[in-house]
Formats: sequence, structure tokens, C-alpha cells
Amino acid sequence: MKIACFITVLLFAATGPISAAANQPQPRTTVACVPPYRGKGYARSYNFKCKLRTGTYPNNTPCLPVTGGGRPLDQAGLCQHNRCKPFYKLHPLLKVCVFPRSLHRCPDKENTKKIVLDHCHYYCKQTDKEWYFGHYKNEGNSACHLEKPDTPYEYGECCRGQCVKRGQCSAK
Repeated sequence: MKIACFITVLLFAATGPISAAANQPQPRTTVACVPPYRGKGYARSYNFKCKLRTGTYPNNTPCLPVTGGGRPLDQAGLCQHNRCKPFYKLHPLLKVCVFPRSLHRCPDKENTKKIVLDHCHYYCKQTDKEWYFGHYKNEGNSACHLEKPDTPYEYGECCRGQCVKRGQCSAK
């Protein structure tokens, strides 16, 4: 009887923490861009404010900060709490929501400025007078600043809107 109780206690003690660890919430690895953006072009955000004449843009609406003259002021982002938060300040899982396929209407182009790019996308105005984005092509002039370089002067290359290590851009 004493051995049976000891084995039961030992079994309970051994499985308790294991099952408790299995029930812990796991970190998210994906995010749904809710609500899906159906607007024409980026929501223009004057002075980083996500305001309309009739109210404010909903949270997580793709936005582009622009000057009073209508020119891009910073990188596109998402409206959060009535402000346009640029994508580089967003949680990594939300960054995909800034560049929905519906807003990729600018042709991919070469970096003709011969500078190392901070970001691998650019913005253009279409005939509907709305702002959209395009990518810099993966060509010899698309050097970019890696988010986490292995060495201080290591540069990456643009690949479908992302800055990746040289030689890691595969054709899709």
C-alpha cells in the first residue's frame, strides 16, 4: 500500500509541471489584418493624424504620413489610436498589414540614386491621385541596410520589399 501511494504521488508530481507547461499560452507567429483594407490608396495622414472629415480611420488602416502639400513625409504605417504609426515602429507581426497586395500598384523599379536604401519600397501617385507602393528591384543597385547585420558595414539587397542578406533572394 505504501509503495502504491508513493508511485501515485511520484506520477502526479512528475506530470503536474509538464502538463502545466503544455497549457501555457504560446507566442503568436501570424496575424490577420482585420479589417481587410478596401480603400483606394493609402489613407493620407497629415501630421501623422488619422482623421477624416467625418471622424477617424479605424485602427490598423494602412496610412501614409504626408506633408500639407501632399508629399510623403515618412514610411507607410497603420493608424493606431488616431495616429499613423510608421511600419518600422510597429510590432513585427503587424508589418505585413502595411503593404497589402491591393496597394501594390507602383511598378517595381531600380534604385537609380546609387545610395544604400533604408527601406526596399517606394511610393507613387496613380491616376486616381491616391498613393500606392512598389518595390525596388533585386538588381546591382538595390543595396539596403540590414535590420540585424553580422558586421557593422554589411549590407543586404532588396528582395520583394524586404532587405535580405546578399545571395538569399530566390526567384518566385
